[in-house]
Amino acid sequence: MKNLIKNSIGVLFLALISMSLLTTSCKKDDDDLDEIVGTWKLHEVEMKILGVTTTVPPSQIGMDITVVINADKTYTATIINTSTSKTETETGTWNRTDNTTVVITPTGDGKVQTLIKEGGYYIVNDTHDGNAMKMKYKKQ
Repeated sequence: MKNLIKNSIGVLFLALISMSLLTTSCKKDDDDLDEIVGTWKLHEVEMKILGVTTTVPPSQIGMDITVVINADKTYTATIINTSTSKTETETGTWNRTDNTTVVITPTGDGKVQTLIKEGGYYIVNDTHDGNAMKMKYKKQ
């Protein structure tokens, strides 16, 4: 009888340990990453020229931009002028200021940019030749 009780306690103890291991949720490593981490591609450009707003794909204005945002708070942007095939690379750091805003700071003399989340895109508002530009980046 003592052996039966001892074995039952052992089985019960083993069952409790197994159940606690099965019911403990494990957080995936990806859950710890900021959603901005990944590869982002310029998807479309909205331009306002002389009061008229036009939305075009980047290829129509000779641009191809890919930004790789890393978990270590660094980024690399590859900017290709598709009409001249000239490629530039920019590196720097990024910092999230709130749930919808990320600030990227280039290494050296580059222009600090603010990315604002809108739907599934991150938007950079800028100007070119005095005209307003809204650049929409989509995650790849």
